Amino acid sequence: EEAILADDVQAAVEQFLAQHRHLFEGLTDGQLLDPAFDAERAEQRLEWHQAYQSYAALIEHRVISTCLAANPALSAEGVYEALSRVAEPPTSDLAAAERSSLRFLLNMLEYG
Repeated sequence: EEAILADDVQAAVEQFLAQHRHLFEGLTDGQLLDPAFDAERAEQRLEWHQAYQSYAALIEHRVISTCLAANPALSAEGVYEALSRVAEPPTSDLAAAERSSLRFLLNMLEYG
């Protein structure tokens, strides 16, 4: 969580969003806020998927780099292993909210 909230990561996200905002200008606030709007069934533009892949790569690079900078003994593989272990069904005292956050992070980094 700290890695995602790091100032440099947030600045990179803001810059990315500003650069790619134009791709989503056709979506209205009504569509985005309408619970009946099914984004999975709506026609997806190829550019949206490409933008998402670029975003996922940016986040993965920034978050993993932040984790590695904070603890040079880690490796990228080690971070993924730790996230995978923690995101598994509870076998410890880890709170459900913490597991949910870690599963979200792991899914965000592994989307392909």
